Amino acid sequence: MSKYFFLFFLIFSNYTLADISVIDALNFGTIVIVKNTPDTSMTLFPNGATTTRNIHVMQVGQPAELLFEGYGPGVQINVSDTGTQQPMRRVNGGNEFTINNLIFSRTTITTNAYGMATLKIGAQLKTSGNGLNYLDDSYSTTAEITIAY
Repeated sequence: MSKYFFLFFLIFSNYTLADISVIDALNFGTIVIVKNTPDTSMTLFPNGATTTRNIHVMQVGQPAELLFEGYGPGVQINVSDTGTQQPMRRVNGGNEFTINNLIFSRTTITTNAYGMATLKIGAQLKTSGNGLNYLDDSYSTTAEITIAY
């Protein structure tokens, strides 16, 4: 019985140490909201390019970059957005942003010979559209993705 258990462990041990680390967090930079209307938005693409509507970019941000490691060589990993809209808030409340449409550099990544791969993620940021001002502060949230391998 112990021989079979040991063999089972060896076959599946490549995936027991799989991990995902955040190399860079998604950062929209420093922005100014010109008009808080329903169509006010900013899109930050995985390559770092941006498009805006009623938003001025004062300091450029960066897409998120994730490191996948410990998956074994040549493993295909599928990534997708959970589809939930994430509110982006100040610590003390007030007007919120919403993160819509996470944008992946690739939806399927393949690990290299060392069982590692990287993925860049951008997103679309939307204002509340309620016409109220945003306070000068830092806003944060947590975004969720789904991985399957």
